[in-house]
Amino acid sequence: MERCPCCQREISIDSLIGGGCNCGCNFAKVMNTMKPDSRIVAAQNVIQRLLIGELRFVDIEGAVTLTAKEYFIGLHLFMKLLDHVPLAKLYPPDVDVSKERLHYNLKGGKRNGDMFLILSTIAHELLTNPSVQFQHIVEQIELEKVAHRSHYSRRSKRELLDRLIADENFHVHRKLYFDLHNQSNDEYVRMLPLFKNKERKYCSVLYARRHILKCDDSHIENFLKMGWLECTERWYGTKKITLVEREQVEKLAEKRARLITTGEVASRLGIHLKMVVKLTLAGLIPMEHGPEKDGFGRRVFFPESVDSLINQLNVVCEYEPEPNQGWIPLTQHELHRQYHHASFSDVVQAVLSGPIRSRKTRESINIFQDVVILLGDLDRFYNFRGKHKKRGAK
Repeated sequence: MERCPCCQREISIDSLIGGGCNCGCNFAKVMNTMKPDSRIVAAQNVIQRLLIGELRFVDIEGAVTLTAKEYFIGLHLFMKLLDHVPLAKLYPPDVDVSKERLHYNLKGGKRNGDMFLILSTIAHELLTNPSVQFQHIVEQIELEKVAHRSHYSRRSKRELLDRLIADENFHVHRKLYFDLHNQSNDEYVRMLPLFKNKERKYCSVLYARRHILKCDDSHIENFLKMGWLECTERWYGTKKITLVEREQVEKLAEKRARLITTGEVASRLGIHLKMVVKLTLAGLIPMEHGPEKDGFGRRVFFPESVDSLINQLNVVCEYEPEPNQGWIPLTQHELHRQYHHASFSDVVQAVLSGPIRSRKTRESINIFQDVVILLGDLDRFYNFRGKHKKRGAK
């Protein structure tokens, strides 16, 4: 029951604990003569027994046994995968639901118990016995991804499928997934080239995206436009399939595997993450991808870009193991102690171009703390020393 049969008030957890509604209706005495769908009963029997601890393991197709935790992780994954799929395209249990699509994330007054029963039942069947309709579900999800080309929906569904077929517990699902794409894509399986038939000249765009690290679909398109990858097109009925040369993908993947993140750059230079961003915006550390360059959500760099900056500092800095008191370390903390408005990237540029003289305290610079700068040059660089210094600065 969703609502009290007497007053139609929505049944809350408080009223369940109390045993009845505020209107006086006793839920225990209400009889429901509707016969539930056998598929729903079977799924709910497993779910409820797992929840109360009566059942500890679930056997699924492929001679695999899942613990309760693994079962619910898989159930949750499938329910998210089913979200927004048209009901008319599925084989739902016999429940009267007015909505046209499955909705997993309904909230508040839109929440529907019947919808949740359908989702949990289909998800349970997909998890435990995938050979019945898993391939059909995947086909519908693929069609939905094509029809609704929002970046979020495409990426989220793809990530869910990737997680599913990467789990060793779901080896039957993986085989069904591969077999489906082997049939529909004229034997150019989306991810099968990762495991065999490496002699093929071409591979799928999805394989290229997965193989080229830290890469998304939009960047594959950019690689094609820039000529870094060459593609060909195949037709299967009315469906066009884009394929790229495997050898070029392998070379680009090998190159991009060396990319490092902002945090790794900061660790190598001994500075804060914010300083790395400022050096990047100043053009001192070129980045491969990033928000300011191509909209890529994460800044990534080639190690050579960091090494280049260190080499430039090694060239301009003379070795002096114990500089006198007129020198200060090239760190953001020390610069702020002298001038509250000091810009770390501006000072580094001035060191490289010459206005601020510098020395290295080690024969070879590893991090910025190995560099010291002349305080007098810093004063001249910022003009009037006393005017802009923090109160109490020495």
